[in-house]
Amino acid sequence: MQQMRTFCLIFFVTLLSNVVFADIDFTQYSLGMSPKQVQELLIEDKFIFLNFSDNKFTARKKVVNQQTKFENHGEGKEFTEILPSTEIKGVFCDKKLYRLTIYSYYMKNMEDLLSGRKSVYAYINSNKGILEKINISQNKDEPNVGLVFLIDRSSSGSSVKGEERVKIVLSKPNKETDLLLMKYGFENKWFCPE
Repeated sequence: MQQMRTFCLIFFVTLLSNVVFADIDFTQYSLGMSPKQVQELLIEDKFIFLNFSDNKFTARKKVVNQQTKFENHGEGKEFTEILPSTEIKGVFCDKKLYRLTIYSYYMKNMEDLLSGRKSVYAYINSNKGILEKINISQNKDEPNVGLVFLIDRSSSGSSVKGEERVKIVLSKPNKETDLLLMKYGFENKWFCPE
């Protein structure tokens, strides 16, 4: 148990000690936004839409140059086949954003990776989020680890209530590239009661 506490402490100190380096400021995309607000912000941040409806959206930004044995980094490919630096998916319920998932791809540069995601931990920290659980991949060939944090919005005194769940996963999506994938999920069912 002491080893797990030490690991978590080292992990968070490392992440919180870097400067921000990211395609977007994800904190601008707050749960509860209307579809129109989300669409305008995505356009302002220069995203390309793969789809956008009253229920959900998918948008992409920039192309990642893959470090593979192949020289073709996307020439002649459809836009949907090119790996983006950032992809955002959202789900609306009752005309409010209640689920947001962000996928960010990085070259194997730990400084960029850690620096680029400092903001998500600062967001959790400033909102008094608590670690709910650690998910460790059961597949021995996958080094994936996921963290789930809870933010109690009801105690913050704002108009937003409920529990916001923040999920963070670092993984290597496939063996053909040297890319690392950082996935962030934000959800508050208060915006979409079942």
